[in-house]
Amino acid sequence: MKKQLPFLFLLTFLYCFHAFSQQAHFSQPDIWLLPESSGSRTLMRVNTPDTSYYLSVQDTCGRLINYQPAIVWDTSMHPLRIPYNNTSGFEQTAFVAYHCKDSLNEYGIWLLERDSIWHNSQTTRRFIKSKGATEYQNGGMDMPVINTSVQAWAKSRSRNKEYAFILGQSRSCDSVFIPFSGLLAESLVYGECPDRRQTGIIQTYLALKYGISLIANNYVDCRDSILWDYRRDSAYISGIAGLGKDSLSGLDQKQSHSTSEPLFLGISAGHFSVSNGENRSVLQQNDYLLWGHDCGELQVAGSGSDFYPYAHPLLARRWLIRPYGNMRHTPTEAVIHAGALSGVSGPYRLAIDRSGTGNFESVFTEYIPADSVSASGEVFFSNIYWDVDSSGSDLFTIATGASLLCRIQNPSCSNHADGILDIELVGGVSPYRYLLTHTGNHQRWRRQSGQRIQQFSSLPAGEYILEAYDSENRYLKKEGISLRSLLSGRLGAVRAALRDRRAMGAVFAGSVFGPFLGVSLSLMAVQYASTAVASTIMATTPILILVPYLLFRRHYNKRITGAEIAGAVLSVVGVSLFFL
Repeated sequence: MKKQLPFLFLLTFLYCFHAFSQQAHFSQPDIWLLPESSGSRTLMRVNTPDTSYYLSVQDTCGRLINYQPAIVWDTSMHPLRIPYNNTSGFEQTAFVAYHCKDSLNEYGIWLLERDSIWHNSQTTRRFIKSKGATEYQNGGMDMPVINTSVQAWAKSRSRNKEYAFILGQSRSCDSVFIPFSGLLAESLVYGECPDRRQTGIIQTYLALKYGISLIANNYVDCRDSILWDYRRDSAYISGIAGLGKDSLSGLDQKQSHSTSEPLFLGISAGHFSVSNGENRSVLQQNDYLLWGHDCGELQVAGSGSDFYPYAHPLLARRWLIRPYGNMRHTPTEAVIHAGALSGVSGPYRLAIDRSGTGNFESVFTEYIPADSVSASGEVFFSNIYWDVDSSGSDLFTIATGASLLCRIQNPSCSNHADGILDIELVGGVSPYRYLLTHTGNHQRWRRQSGQRIQQFSSLPAGEYILEAYDSENRYLKKEGISLRSLLSGRLGAVRAALRDRRAMGAVFAGSVFGPFLGVSLSLMAVQYASTAVASTIMATTPILILVPYLLFRRHYNKRITGAEIAGAVLSVVGVSLFFL
């Protein structure tokens, strides 16, 4: 037993370490700048480990990034200077979410001071130090950005340095101040370098809150559980956005869209509101819903023909969506902006592939019709539940209401009155009305059904016209549908031939003297004579056939020419030469 004690202590230690590592944790920053709406104004709240207060800014209009308040910053505004206690004295990490005015100009983001002396700064294009600058990419895009900067410098002998973080301004190497212009959303400043886990948690918090897609990074919650795996979901890493609730970070995102394309798709818990704060839906702790698309075109997927392989024409773009926690049981609302779809007409439906394969087979695909359409072209789909089969994910896209199309399948008719036609409709809105008309006798067959495939049986052979309507009176007319039996249209000629005794006698005599006697005697000749002699004799047919012409030339009213006689003789001689 004593020998096993060290092993038991080791197992206990590993278990406690694993349990501790799985605990939810969100590192509190030394400076946390948060915009807050106050009536028509937006205020900047400053949180530090010791206090919380508001800074006065000149913004009086207020703007939103992904339904969250942001400060409208102009180059004429004074920067925000926040003194803080840098705990390490030689490290700093800053996370800033912003949207600069344009991508043509360089704008300053922040500036760091030590003992009232400029130390370093960052712009939308460069990280600037006193001895030079380092350029980077993607910081000045004309869309919201999460900027993460990690820096460390030599330890100072003096431990009483005074630090100040200045937001809304930078400084170049030649001491020229560079102001910011655009929207400032949120900033978290640490006097240390957070580890990989905490960096991922903070970036996920900002990405979900402001609808900004992370590049080549996983989305993780405060327990370090992966919500969106960059490698596993590599086909759907564009336009990532999501909803989520985490009390440690204060995340409570109840409606969202991707800010890389804000004018197309958004999803909300419950129903959309003007801002996230006005949405009255309640999310539970660790509830998340994330989605991203495959960067397909916003147009109907081509099928190589005029017929679509799905129950309704679908967009080429596909979205993958993953719910966590109680989000499977939370009703949601989706909105699309029809103006972003070029050449695609309504009515629109949300097509959800519950199998998660992306094949959108009819048996696994649920079509949700639009609930309402606003005057500005916003199409709303309400009361949507995701991942109802608990498979972990769904795929969805938009189905359109293109003009009715049809396909005729497996037409058959074994006799004159047992024809079968399978008719498949695509597009439109069920239920459908079918009208099939025989162009010969004008007989009609009517059907009304919610099914897009209909079979018509016991049809007489002939030509047909199909007319179809959907519930919104879309009209389809298809002519020239042919249904023919094997003997259709020739039975009368067959009956007349059978009544012609002279013709039937000639056919009978030809059958006896030709295929019956002719073939039998030729086989007998080969058996009793040499093959050469028998073949030469059988080759005299071109000469022997001239005899009836000579005997009955008045009946045939045709003369035999010398060229015909010479040709017949030449053919016989030619056959005999093969056996010499």
